[in-house]
Amino acid sequence: MTPFQALYGMPPPMITESILPDTAIPEARDLMQARLLAMQNIKSNLKLAQDRMRKYADRKRTERTFSVGDMVYLKMQPYRHTSLGIHNSIKLHSKYYGPFKNIDQDWKCCL
Repeated sequence: MTPFQALYGMPPPMITESILPDTAIPEARDLMQARLLAMQNIKSNLKLAQDRMRKYADRKRTERTFSVGDMVYLKMQPYRHTSLGIHNSIKLHSKYYGPFKNIDQDWKCCL
């Protein structure tokens, strides 16, 4: 479910490219061309912003590989701690639990 759908109770409207015939009203054709140009501009700006965010996020990530038999720590989300009943205060919880032995196949992880 998208945030739009959660808020308004219906899926967001689809933005499609409209092709007008040559006999259409010139003002309508100009409006559709301006809309198409705006959509292309929005898409290119969104792509640039995503690339920039990815670049900054990847600066802090390191790829690590774990093989079978390695000892690993598991990071648990705060809402999972309440189900375990370990601590009363979320601030006092440990971020990582373990070490546990990796019994599954080799896998990569970005931290």
